Amino acid sequence: MKTIENIIDDTLAYIVKSQEFSPGEYYGAFWSEKAYHGPLLDWHAGGSHHHRGAGSAALAMWLKALQTNDTDMQRNAESAFDWLVARQHVRGGWFEIQNNEKHSNWENTGMEELSTIAAAFAIHGLGYALLNGLPPKKAYMDCLQKAGHWFLSMEWPCGSGIFPHHERSPYDTLNANAHSAESLALIFRCLGKVYGKNINIFLQGAKRGFVHTLALQWENGCYPYMANDGVTINYTSLVLWCFLNLLKYFPESREKAGPNARL
Repeated sequence: MKTIENIIDDTLAYIVKSQEFSPGEYYGAFWSEKAYHGPLLDWHAGGSHHHRGAGSAALAMWLKALQTNDTDMQRNAESAFDWLVARQHVRGGWFEIQNNEKHSNWENTGMEELSTIAAAFAIHGLGYALLNGLPPKKAYMDCLQKAGHWFLSMEWPCGSGIFPHHERSPYDTLNANAHSAESLALIFRCLGKVYGKNINIFLQGAKRGFVHTLALQWENGCYPYMANDGVTINYTSLVLWCFLNLLKYFPESREKAGPNARL
């Protein structure tokens, strides 16, 4: 029977083999068998170099490399973060990539729709790696700040704590609120602790997102997909995961205040 360590090692081996190091625009990104496009017989025709996937994969590699003192894996993780930063949109978010390099178009506007979910997973990976020793490049600092301002621009109505799933979305989507709030909290923490820049508007945005989302929990503990609609345990779990991440970003607050700790 496999141990947890065996499972982690096997998963990381798959991630390492999936990383792209051919010269070109995907250097440092990750591919998988899901990229295969049958009609074109092309392994790179799909959209499996998702930005959120790269954020998660690079973080896993970085944390494991620190644990094992694997300098090669550290360099590979850093290459992935470099690719992720290079893919950041000028506005500060990231696209959710679909097959054949097509950007998402949920609202059928034909216009760009950056995704708070894709951005949140990218920021989670980059920010938490920085809190755990990733070399603090200026490019990473600029990336965090741009992302923070973009997340704040997504809050609508202003000051509401509602952060839609993507640009032009009219919905109050709870997991998007929580992911955006978690990202803003991490950006605040990371900029302050790693770069010595305390930008309070990011922390205030995080508080609004979490306060708004907390108020929408049902009596039975469920967080619905959208405000008062769409029950699903998957999104309850994601909202909870975002709340739990705060304990990692602000451990001293929990130790100081106990179970009633606040941001």
